[in-house]
Amino acid sequence: GTAAWRKPGVCWFGLGVAKGHQRRGIGGALYEKALEFARQRGLNRAMTYVRLFEPDEPAMRFLEKRGFAMIDRDVPIKLDLTAFDASHFARPTSDGIRLISMDEAGDTEASRRKLHVLAGSLLPDIPTNDVHPEFPPFEEFVKDFSRPEYDPNALILAETEAGEWVGLTQF
Repeated sequence: GTAAWRKPGVCWFGLGVAKGHQRRGIGGALYEKALEFARQRGLNRAMTYVRLFEPDEPAMRFLEKRGFAMIDRDVPIKLDLTAFDASHFARPTSDGIRLISMDEAGDTEASRRKLHVLAGSLLPDIPTNDVHPEFPPFEEFVKDFSRPEYDPNALILAETEAGEWVGLTQF
């Protein structure tokens, strides 16, 4: 993939077994196949993301039994946009800052390179207990722009009067 958290030698994987079919060895068999796949490619570390819906989630026991250790905990949060009143939080941006979409900025290779530099500079600001991920080279980064869901109007940039990009948000 083109994810910013790609690291050499690391394999991100997903594994799931339908309720009612768990605890029958299916997950273990799938896991062994995933390990075989990773080893054949010379990968030396496996990582996954677990969603905990219950305090005693079977997925955690499954992974801990196989030597996995928790390195981070994400807390999913959501906002009901149909009931949220943003006017309570609205305030003007700092002097000299304007908000523009990638489309307004001009979705060119030069703009994408400028975005690559900004996005790479923001990565260390993301809290993690893991070793900080490597940011992908430009050639990997731009692959996301060819995905069908990419919309240059959904990427908003904070731009200084001098044309420097100093922040972003994306949907």
